[in-house]
Amino acid sequence: MAASSSAAEEEGLEKASAARQFFEDFYSATGSYVVGRINRYTELQNRIDSGELSGAAAEAARDEFALAERRFLRQRRKRIKLHDFDLIKMVGKGGYGEVYLVRKKDTTEVLALKKMKKSAILKSQTEITHLRTERNVLANQQSRWLVQMVYSFQDAANVYMAMEFVHGGDVRTRLTAVDTLSEADARFYIAEMFLSVDALHQAGYIHRDLKPENFLIDSNGHIKLTDFGLSKGNMLTIQSQTMKRGMLPSSKDGDRRSIGARKRVFGSIKRNARELAFSLVGSPDYMAVEMLRGEGYDFSVDYWALAAILFEMIVGFAPFADDDIEAVFRNIFNHEVTLNFPDIYTYMSHEAWDLITSILKEPADRLGKGGISEIKSHQFFDSIAWKALGTESGPSPPWVPELSDDTDTRYFDVYEEDPNAVAAEDAADADAKFQAFPAFTFKRRRPDASS
Repeated sequence: MAASSSAAEEEGLEKASAARQFFEDFYSATGSYVVGRINRYTELQNRIDSGELSGAAAEAARDEFALAERRFLRQRRKRIKLHDFDLIKMVGKGGYGEVYLVRKKDTTEVLALKKMKKSAILKSQTEITHLRTERNVLANQQSRWLVQMVYSFQDAANVYMAMEFVHGGDVRTRLTAVDTLSEADARFYIAEMFLSVDALHQAGYIHRDLKPENFLIDSNGHIKLTDFGLSKGNMLTIQSQTMKRGMLPSSKDGDRRSIGARKRVFGSIKRNARELAFSLVGSPDYMAVEMLRGEGYDFSVDYWALAAILFEMIVGFAPFADDDIEAVFRNIFNHEVTLNFPDIYTYMSHEAWDLITSILKEPADRLGKGGISEIKSHQFFDSIAWKALGTESGPSPPWVPELSDDTDTRYFDVYEEDPNAVAAEDAADADAKFQAFPAFTFKRRRPDASS
């Protein structure tokens, strides 16, 4: 009875949250439109008052203004459907759905359309909550460091999120192509990654599952943070089962595994990285120790993950890599023993090693526990002009993707399935499935949306 009551209470809270988000979205969009309309009308009236427009020209401008506003309001009321997009290629596939490269028919914008099966998501209240959180975070932020969601909508069988398409692929693909990066190149990427993660933190969200696959490289060579992991995994279940079997205490054999052995193991894992990225388990290589122990955590767990990614970019493998998940858990659990300087296999400066080891620590001793300013001030970043990163006056990216056109997918895995075979499916209990995702629809207002 108590469990049933708890489930009902959780469902009620979820519906209340959805209702609140609906009204926030509605009034925010309405307020933005009203302010924008007033500004546009004022600009037009100023042109008329100044004599720039007069007589028939002024009357024609007023008519065009009214027509443009009516056109925008009609477009705003129009329900978005899968039919509004031309599906070009499938560029991602997982347990919950697929990611397609699409072009919106009326605007011609090229987007990445994330399609997720309701039947799979509805099996877990946790996944419903995660999807709702992701949708809300993406709808409420406009940082250049985070991939933008442009539309979200649903039909009877699926929910959809249309995101900006980031042409250069993810950092995992880049690392697979080059194996390791110079320290200078790694410094550039990790600095932009820290800014991306900080933008997410500023939005009130902790990622908790950062890995190279979550960072995309845009057409100009800069980093954007995203989450295309359609199968989110269940690390905590694996962790709890592992702890119950007593596998986490220090293993002398594991602790003595050489850096070279870990490099060979991780090399074989990286060859299957794309499959792992969409698996139901995923990789624990970047998980902070307090999450592994099932303890409370804060934003600094994302800094731990970034330190592990920096190590991998320079060395070629993750710092706690091993040949199975339980061994990786052991290595993280015993990080003070298993984190070793990789001097035999690659050059790493004292500054880089100091940054990594200052972050891969217990939460109370971790660099960054007081905020990102602690990390920005580290000597490893002395050459970084933080405010200039990502701007035209800032440092040039180490690599800029070569692209033939706006639908070039050479930096993505393209699946052979015919995207035109995908259609909005009928589903049993359609009403119930719509009610499970209330207030999901979203349209990002474009600067020229009224014209």
